[in-house]
Amino acid sequence: MSTSTTTAAEQPTRRRRVVGLLAAGAVIACAGAAGTSALFTDQEVVSDNTFAAGTFDLTANQPDPKIELPNMLPGDSADFDVVVGNGGTLELRYSVEGAFSAITEGGQNLGETLDLEVTDADGTVLFDGTAASLTQLVGDKAEGPQAGDRVLGAAQTETLNFKVTYPEDSDNTFAGADASLTLTLDAEQTANNG
Repeated sequence: MSTSTTTAAEQPTRRRRVVGLLAAGAVIACAGAAGTSALFTDQEVVSDNTFAAGTFDLTANQPDPKIELPNMLPGDSADFDVVVGNGGTLELRYSVEGAFSAITEGGQNLGETLDLEVTDADGTVLFDGTAASLTQLVGDKAEGPQAGDRVLGAAQTETLNFKVTYPEDSDNTFAGADASLTLTLDAEQTANNG
């Protein structure tokens, strides 16, 4: 029968091994416990938030048929309506510029003597003047709200009437002259714009 005896020198080494194994086991146990702890959790998602830019679409009809008044004499006049609309989803404000130019190349511009009157559907006069004052007829295309600017909401329309008159007191200065009237409408958003 064999008996095992440990010497005094072997005991501290064995103790160190046991303590080391116990320490390693404790570290492993702690790591496992930290990774498997149970917590109550909850989560909510807020979604379907959409953004889209609005639009506006300035429209203006051409008179149909186009206005043609040949052989004008002093005292003659012609008028036509322009329906201005907003085909978009945002409110807009607009202005109107106008200019007469000679039709015949190198010819005299009859627009220099013609009178132009612009009225709204209620008959309010928005502009009344001659070619000398002609340019800005309604409002002002400068950015921001300006005196006389017209405002149209989404999908709204309004009618402007333009009346051109050859003044009765005209002499022969413009006999044989001709002119074409061009209208330019400019629009901008009203929201966040002054």
